[in-house]
Amino acid sequence: QGIYQQGYLELNNSTVSNAEVAVDLWKPKDYTKTGGIVKATGSHFINNANAVHALRYKNTHPINGMETNYIAQFNNCDFLITSAYFAANKTFYKHIDLDHVKGPSFSGCDFTLAPNVNNVSTWNQAIASYSSGFSLTGRCASPIIANCTNFQFSHINGFRWGVNASIDPEIVNTYTVNRTIFENNVYGILNDVVKSQKVINSKFYLGNANAQYSTDCNFGIYMNSSNGFTIENNEFYKMTGAPVANYTGIFTANTNAMDDIYRNTFNGMSFGNLATKQNWKEGWENEGLEYLCNENLNNWADFYIYSDHSGIQNQQGGYTVAAGNKFSSTATWHFYNTIAEGNHEIGYYYNQNAPLEIPAVSKVNYVTIHGIDYCNTCPDHFGNNVNVTALTTAEIDALATTHDNAKAQLQELDMLYNQLTDGGSTPIKLTEIQAANETQMWSLRSTLLANSPYLSDTVLRQVASRTDVFPDAIIFEILAANPEALRNRNLIIYLAEKTNPLPVYMIDILEQVAGQNTTYKTILLQQISQYAREANRAANKVIDSYLNDTILNVASLNTWLIKKGGIEADKQRIALMVANNDYTGAMALAEDLPVTYSLSHEALDNYTSWFDLLSLQKTLHDSNRDWSQLTESERLYLENVANSYFPEAAAIAQGILSYNYNTGFDHCFEIEDPGALKHKAITPQDMAKAYGMTIEVNPNPASEWAEFSYTLPVNEKAGEIVISDIQGKKVCSISVSEGRGKKIWDSRAYRSGTFIYTFQSGKYILNGKIIVSK
Repeated sequence: QGIYQQGYLELNNSTVSNAEVAVDLWKPKDYTKTGGIVKATGSHFINNANAVHALRYKNTHPINGMETNYIAQFNNCDFLITSAYFAANKTFYKHIDLDHVKGPSFSGCDFTLAPNVNNVSTWNQAIASYSSGFSLTGRCASPIIANCTNFQFSHINGFRWGVNASIDPEIVNTYTVNRTIFENNVYGILNDVVKSQKVINSKFYLGNANAQYSTDCNFGIYMNSSNGFTIENNEFYKMTGAPVANYTGIFTANTNAMDDIYRNTFNGMSFGNLATKQNWKEGWENEGLEYLCNENLNNWADFYIYSDHSGIQNQQGGYTVAAGNKFSSTATWHFYNTIAEGNHEIGYYYNQNAPLEIPAVSKVNYVTIHGIDYCNTCPDHFGNNVNVTALTTAEIDALATTHDNAKAQLQELDMLYNQLTDGGSTPIKLTEIQAANETQMWSLRSTLLANSPYLSDTVLRQVASRTDVFPDAIIFEILAANPEALRNRNLIIYLAEKTNPLPVYMIDILEQVAGQNTTYKTILLQQISQYAREANRAANKVIDSYLNDTILNVASLNTWLIKKGGIEADKQRIALMVANNDYTGAMALAEDLPVTYSLSHEALDNYTSWFDLLSLQKTLHDSNRDWSQLTESERLYLENVANSYFPEAAAIAQGILSYNYNTGFDHCFEIEDPGALKHKAITPQDMAKAYGMTIEVNPNPASEWAEFSYTLPVNEKAGEIVISDIQGKKVCSISVSEGRGKKIWDSRAYRSGTFIYTFQSGKYILNGKIIVSK
């Protein structure tokens, strides 16, 4: 009637069943005819091979030209595959098929797949979102919408993937899941590379009993190469009677940014939270993934980081606020961090006045725990509102002020940190060490200790390599004065494997020093992290608002991505350019990333693999093709990438193949119980020896006298040798000074027997036995 430019379908209390496609929102095989409108309320979609298909349409506002939401709305609807499904020649893959659209919404809807149904793909999905934005929410069942107390949750039951969200290099769309129950699925949500997604107030019951796709691992939320997300107020449970398998609440891999997983509950999991790969900003380990205010009950492991070159933010909580997590009383591991190449030790800060928040020393690994008197109040950020609406202009302005103030503080702290690091210049410090000779050892030692604890990994490696200048005791002393640097496993491995390696006992002590010693550098890094997180959270809130707004303001979104900064924000800017057909700008920015962020080694390899996919995206655009129209060689290349080591490119390739070619990928992993991988206990004698302290006594046995030959620790000026009888009664005390020397003990007045000598200097102690024989 002249109102709409597209076909319009309205379904009220209707039923569509046994169709190949119940609602197809395009003219099949004609990509110029897409964008059909559908509004459905209280309707039923039963045993359709595909319930809803929406694709390749950008809904443009007629006045301002901005993209606005696609009109596809489903309220209180059912999407069912029952045992009566009979589409003999049509395999069921997914109920909802979204391809390059923004805005479809599902409120209070049920998605169900009955077990053991014929002609159902093992890679089935309730909602398949490919480079699309959508919302899946509950609905308020009472008249009062604001602060609703009676919710009708959406429900997804019985699928391999409840929600499968993936993306190609051309789109920045994201999604929101709010008040949805995921039950009896292998994956509640599989998220490959989609950024800024929001999953809140939802429940995940893990344990799929469907024999047609049994698996050894189950996930509530699986996220690969995602960041900027909000994961809050969700509950994860292992279902009663679930098969024997690994059950993971949230799996996180390769965020490469600063994020947190906040205020969720994990009950009966194999792993409450499981993380792998690089979950921190490149080159800045104190800005990364943080676990805050989560509650754990009856898990095997509450928090678990596995595999080499893997980790999360190296400080969880800080001196001014606790992490706020509660631990399972029966867990094998409260916080397990793998000791492996490329990994770093974690400092964990807990409220020592809250018993449930105190991790057991025997249940942490490569994690140093610190009790503080400050709690984390763990506020709820979303309340009882049904829908999370876009921010107002005033709210965005307030967040801009918060962001800018935090960035200003951050810049001042960064400047201070750079001035302190290596005395202000790493190249100059390296030159000093490289040019040093034996005669300069003491003066250079003094300078290096004065620059501690701010010596970089690069400088410390150079010090450790100059065994022609520094004896092991001095190398040890300088390393021990920089405990934060020692938390990087690569440095410890270098010390053990370099030419003229440090003694094993010294390396064992340095590992203890790294965990137990705290300096002002730690506090400074925590301050930097605090302001970085404050700025990052403000930016993420605004970016999330723009992405989920009904009208996409590209210019404002791009401005905030620039304000946020970092390589991941730049990748979102690139996707935004590609989505608006600005390949020239996108490729120019992409080509600059290695220089801008000083990428090298593994980070450069990961970038190269990602850039090659972006280049292939441009090739398809230039030849008027999409990812469903690959040549045989292009598809073979994509399959190789999908099975490669590079996490982001592999995740993108898997999403493309899964959506366009119905190719499935499993994400199971193997973890052996690492209970034996605990730190060795270091004795005070080992610590003293590491600092160059020695003592010998001759002759032994002694008759009339004995001579003690001693060396004081390199940083001590005096000491004392105390001789006691076998009952511990002191019989003699000898003061010592200078760096080294000899002292005589007159034993003529003492009867035959065994005596104990204790050599103490500062906090260092050595002891032994001497026998008097007349």
